Amino acid sequence: MGLNKKARRARVQIREPRDWRAKIDPVYIRVFEQYRRIVDLSRSSSPGDREEAERLKRNPPDDLLAAVRQAGEERRRSGVVTPIASTILGSTDPSHALADASFMMHWLAGNKWGKTLEQLVAEDRRGFEKSSRQLLSVQQEFQRWRYGKQDAEDVQTKFDREHWTLIMWTLDMGVGKLTQEELADFANDMCLCGSKQHSPENLRKLRTRILKFLEVATGRDSSHCD
Repeated sequence: MGLNKKARRARVQIREPRDWRAKIDPVYIRVFEQYRRIVDLSRSSSPGDREEAERLKRNPPDDLLAAVRQAGEERRRSGVVTPIASTILGSTDPSHALADASFMMHWLAGNKWGKTLEQLVAEDRRGFEKSSRQLLSVQQEFQRWRYGKQDAEDVQTKFDREHWTLIMWTLDMGVGKLTQEELADFANDMCLCGSKQHSPENLRKLRTRILKFLEVATGRDSSHCD
């Protein structure tokens, strides 16, 4: 005796967005939203938009600068500034104190060579020839950018810059504490690649690789994340 059965449909798991913003430093969210705006303008076909992007790079809003400086001072007083946060909030080493323009030096060091600026300087002082050449290239690239001869978006980088930057520069601002699902939602909202379908597992693996890199590059204990 035959039974009429309806064909079963595969269940599609619908994942509700997590409230990742509750775990991220709000000052950093403002910084990254500003960065995303600059990148969007720099990619525009309009000369006016690209000029505005350059203006914003060199002249960030006063209220944002004040908020970043205040957050940096609070973090330094609390003793929680790490090599990652120092690239945004100011170096923990007074000899490398981060002025507004020289953020680019830290950005170039990390993106071109996968090292902190402090690491390159220290290795140069110890006589590591390769690091000395890398530091020189960062300085030269910075001067080209400083005098308007280099667009930061055209700099060749060591990594998949969009996803690497998204995680690398946010670890100390709360991203290191996100679950992999929250990490994917964060990327869906904030990533410069524009995708709304980031893989939680792939981002978790990338975060783990970045943490291992930082552990080697800076001697930082990454056991608090992942």
